[in-house]
Amino acid sequence: MLVIRLVIFVFIFSSTLNAQTKVNEFNAEGKRIGVWEKYYDNGSLRYKGQFENGKEVGVFKFYNEDAPEHPIIIKEFIAHSTIAKVMFYLKDGTLQSTGELVGKNRVGKWIFYYENGIKSSEENYVKGQLSGPYKLFYENGVLAEFTHFEEGEREGKASYYNLKGALLGSGAFSNDEKIGEWEYFEEGDPSKRSVGKY
Repeated sequence: MLVIRLVIFVFIFSSTLNAQTKVNEFNAEGKRIGVWEKYYDNGSLRYKGQFENGKEVGVFKFYNEDAPEHPIIIKEFIAHSTIAKVMFYLKDGTLQSTGELVGKNRVGKWIFYYENGIKSSEENYVKGQLSGPYKLFYENGVLAEFTHFEEGEREGKASYYNLKGALLGSGAFSNDEKIGEWEYFEEGDPSKRSVGKY
């Protein structure tokens, strides 16, 4: 009885192992299924991920041809959605940006980082174009610019700050051009105010 159980266990284990090692398969309809891997000409892994009925599911990892130690892109495909959560990395594994994609278009909030890990900007996208609040930061983390975008162009109020967070200038944009009255403060000093009209 023990021998039969052992044989059954070995058979099941071997079957499971074989099923796990199969890659780059298609189903009866010719759609990608299971684990897929692609390689560069030099033999380095290009990407690895999983498909269900031809659709990407779960986590995909993409690698640089010359730096295979860390993925340069990680995509997490959301079930029953066209959205993928994405993280971009430098070759050394340093996080560069995070956000969401629909196809190749950025959507929603994206955050970008300096190499030291400090946030460099917060950007909002609609169908791949900048739309909504936009924040730019200095490498010390202090806000440098706060503006708004509509369909890729600056629109509405805008403010600019120095490295210490003091206001340098403020005004408004229309169609990516300055309009109306703008205030400027030399070195962020409120007593050194000047006004420009556009």
